[in-house]
Parts: sequence; structure tokens; C-alpha cells
Amino acid sequence: MFLEYGSLAEAKEAVKAMNGYKLDKSHIFAVNLFSDFDKYTTVADEWEPPSPVPYKDPVSYHSWEVCRMEC
Repeated sequence: MFLEYGSLAEAKEAVKAMNGYKLDKSHIFAVNLFSDFDKYTTVADEWEPPSPVPYKDPVSYHSWEVCRMEC
């Protein structure tokens, strides 16, 4: 279905309000701008995996050492 709005702002508000709306337990309403149509139809045929990101050790705020220093 295609709907036409009076302005781009109204169309974007409709997408924001309705995209992802749960119709029932098994169905979700998907809404896109017509200008996004080309973006979804021109997906590359070859998939390239993302480059790995180096692991950063997160600071554990539940650690005894951190708590002992801050408490």
C-alpha cells in the first residue's frame, strides 16, 4: 500500500509512529518511505563480513578491588 502525505515531515512522523507496530502475536507492521525503496532493492550480492574489533577488557565495578578503593 502507498500513502501520500502533504509534507516530508508528516511522512517521517508516520514512519516513526507506525513502523514496528504489533498487529497481533505473529505480525508486525513495517513502514518505510518511498525514497528508501531503492536502498532495499540494491543490496549487494556479495556479503562481506565486518572487520574484527579488538577486545577491550571492561572494568568490573562488582570487583572487590574496585569496591574497596571506592567504598
